[in-house]
Amino acid sequence: MTPNELPPMPAVPGLGALVSELAQINCALWHEEDAARTDDDLAVARAKRAIDQLNQRRNDTIEAIDDLVIAWARSAATRGQHGGGHSG
Repeated sequence: MTPNELPPMPAVPGLGALVSELAQINCALWHEEDAARTDDDLAVARAKRAIDQLNQRRNDTIEAIDDLVIAWARSAATRGQHGGGHSG
């Protein structure tokens, strides 16, 4: 099965909020990366510290997304094994 043949992933509670948070972090990260492109060493240092903090938040958010999707997939697999799934 190719990626184009995969059925759409159903809504996973909480996923939208996490993806929205990730998008906001990415925008803030790009802004700080732009701020670091200057000849002002103090501004670069401040931006780099902010980038480090944002990267940590980004990684934490991606891990939360991964955890949520993995938990959903395991739950769906368990439901399927116990006859809780349905064919459509």
